[in-house]
Amino acid sequence: MTKKRQKKVSRKVKKHSRGSSKAKNKKNKIKKLLAWLRLNKSNKKVKKAKKKSKRR
Repeated sequence: MTKKRQKKVSRKVKKHSRGSSKAKNKKNKIKKLLAWLRLNKSNKKVKKAKKKSKRR
């Protein structure tokens, strides 16, 4: 393969991977959001439990 051809090929690969990384970022964002919501739920449960124990 000539150098010019190699450059073209590498450029194509880079372009393709850029699109998939965007999708990955989106998935990661969603995962982070879900994890954050789950954490919030557990925090609320802990707070409620603490309140109940104070009442006793």
